Parts: sequence; structure tokens; C-alpha cells
Amino acid sequence: LPFQALCCIMLTLIALGCVNFVLLKEMYTAYGDRYAFFVNQGVNFLYIVYGGAILYPRMCFTNVVTPEMRALSKGRFLIMGILDALGTFFTAMGAAYTPGSMQPCLNQTLIPWIILISIVYLGKIYSCGELCGASMIMAGACISAVPTMMFDHENTGLRWYAVCLYSFSNVPVAMSQCYKEGNFQELELDVWYLTQWVSIFQFFVSFLFMPLLCLPGFGSVEGTPMAELPGQFWGGFLCFMQTTEECA
Repeated sequence: LPFQALCCIMLTLIALGCVNFVLLKEMYTAYGDRYAFFVNQGVNFLYIVYGGAILYPRMCFTNVVTPEMRALSKGRFLIMGILDALGTFFTAMGAAYTPGSMQPCLNQTLIPWIILISIVYLGKIYSCGELCGASMIMAGACISAVPTMMFDHENTGLRWYAVCLYSFSNVPVAMSQCYKEGNFQELELDVWYLTQWVSIFQFFVSFLFMPLLCLPGFGSVEGTPMAELPGQFWGGFLCFMQTTEECA
């Protein structure tokens, strides 16, 4: 591609990334911690819908997905689905009460985590400059988060445990990226086929995390009784349909 086209693509990706961060924060804030798990599953479900809208017509009318690709074991897709499900789950649990100004900085800690995990899992070797850059990113995230968490934040919509959960979401995402590189680099695999299977596993595996909502800090300050979890999820759907007063 020409240099100008690459610049346009990069600028578009940056702009879309900014819009995505803003919408993510606004969406979780609007639904609140009570319906955060429903929002998480709604987003996971949309991954399947959007990915399928691209993949299945390609499978029907082209030969981009070969029989060899279809014959691949789905176990590796499942592992990636579990890791991605953990990443989005922790994001959902922390996003509502992590300030939007802090989230982009915390998201950058994905880079140091990828470097650390790739050293352990993939045996990669990085230069001193790369390691120093990753350390600076991690230090910058801590500098932006820790002082804010230490001051009075009763009226700022910040909860310290939410920031910790949001920050931790980068760990399973980094593990997923390194696992993908270590297990799919040598394979010729259609990216949409891979993404669709991972999204399907991610959606269904996430339901296994529902019992964690009973713990304090996961979905609410005190935790949600197990018997109330199905009703809470249904309440999130009613909120989405705007059939309740609080969401109308």
C-alpha cells in the first residue's frame, strides 16, 4: 500500500480506538455495576454476530476456509476463548468505577504484560531499550492511578477495587496474545474463522464466571446472592429494551 494510504489507515484506527474507549466507559457507566455482566455478555454476543456476518458468507461463496482449517482441533480455540473471556469479564467488573481518564493509561499496561509473558512462555529476548520503555509505561500507569485512588473519591465515581480489576484484565489478554503467537504462527488459518470460534467459546465460557458475582466487588460492593443472579441478568436485558423506569 502507498505511504499515504497507510497513514490514513493508522489515523482511522486511532480515531476508532478513541471512540471505542469513550463508548465503552459510557456504556458501563450507564448500566452500572449491577448490570455489568449483562453488558459484558451482550458485547461478547455481538462479536459472534458481527464476525459471523463476515465469515459465513465467505465460507458459503468462497474457498478461503479450507477443509484443513475446519479439521483443526478446537482445543486451542477454547484456550484462547477462556483467556479472552477472563479479560472482558475483569474489564466489565471494573469499567463502571474506573475513571475514563485513567482507562487509556491502564490499557497501555498490556504492552509490559505481553513482554513479560512472551519472555516466560515464548522465550523471547528484548533489548534494554524495549524493557525500559515497557517499565516506563507501567510506571506511568501506576503514577496516574495510585494518587487518584489515595485521595477522597466519594464523588468521583472511583472505587479502588474496580481500578484493580480493570488493570488486571490486561493479564489474560496478554496471555491470549502470546498463546496465539506461539500456537498459530506456523499455521495458515483464516483470521475470521479463528476469531469466530474464539468468540463463540468466549461467550459461553463467560457464563461460568457468574458465581464470581457473589463475591464483594464483583458486580456490586457487597456481592450478589446466587439466587438473584438470573433475575439480575434478566434485569439487564429489560434495561437494554428500555422497559424499566431507571433505563427508559
